[in-house]
Amino acid sequence: MWPEARPEPLFEESCIAVCSPEAAFARAASSGDFRRVPLLHLSNRPQAWAAWLDDAALARRPANALAGHRFDLFTTLVEGVRCGLGAAIVPTFFAQRELAEGSLVQAHRHVQQGTQAYAVFVPGQRAAEAGIAAFVDWVRAEVQAEAPIAGRR
Repeated sequence: MWPEARPEPLFEESCIAVCSPEAAFARAASSGDFRRVPLLHLSNRPQAWAAWLDDAALARRPANALAGHRFDLFTTLVEGVRCGLGAAIVPTFFAQRELAEGSLVQAHRHVQQGTQAYAVFVPGQRAAEAGIAAFVDWVRAEVQAEAPIAGRR
């Protein structure tokens, strides 16, 4: 972290497993059987599937939760899922548009809470400045406006 920076918490992330509604494995996954589900991963979150499967306490899981294609960005990961390459673990807020339009479905009902936390970091010595405070207030208002799509504090 940065010296003398003060975090202003915004929200905690929740994650879900998503897949294409046409995926051959969608029915099995929705019932908790992930043994034959092709797993797609975000490169900088290699343990996401293992953590989600553990949190969901699913017994029918892949032999290797690290196996599968890797993507550098959530945008490309979600496109891979939309194209039917497999299922992925994504932040709930990131997939809301695709879930609403029906191009993605929640692969299983489990929602993993508190996987990451988001905050604005403010220089401690400048926290009381009107411009800094106004910016933090604006960011919080934007987050609250989206409250239904991310688990908010």
